[in-house]
Amino acid sequence: MKGLTALPLAVRGAESGLIYGAEQHSANQEVPLWLDLAINAGLGAAGSQLAHFVGPYIAEVIGGTDEEGVYEFIEKTTGLPRVGQTSRRLQRLAEHAAAGLRDPDAPVKWTPVRGGKLAREIAEHRRIQKITGGRKASKSPAVANQRDPIGPKRRRKLGLPEPHD
Repeated sequence: MKGLTALPLAVRGAESGLIYGAEQHSANQEVPLWLDLAINAGLGAAGSQLAHFVGPYIAEVIGGTDEEGVYEFIEKTTGLPRVGQTSRRLQRLAEHAAAGLRDPDAPVKWTPVRGGKLAREIAEHRRIQKITGGRKASKSPAVANQRDPIGPKRRRKLGLPEPHD
């Protein structure tokens, strides 16, 4: 009980610090302040472990991060649209820029897609199909992509239409 009664005090302390402009931060920069306060409030070892595993998921739901999704940009070398999926938005776009495929200052169309890699691949596949008019990426002059993200075997299993040549 001691830990549970201490938590409201810690939260009130953090709130008053924010109200009066005091700088509040965690001793470890990788640990968010709310998690540090919860751990220090006496949740114990089991509560601390639980907070470390559950905390990032709660923060994602509350914060609504947009790291997972489908991107589209005009490829610098071909002038054609390139569509891709990632769970590491900034890193992946930086990789394309480093490879010379993307101008770092050019706009990128971003569509958040939740649900994991398969959901992102399906969204990428549908976007490519929309751009190509239902043609295979490798046979279409409308996109820079040379591979469809969902192959023939998975398309059948997922009930996705087969692209034409």
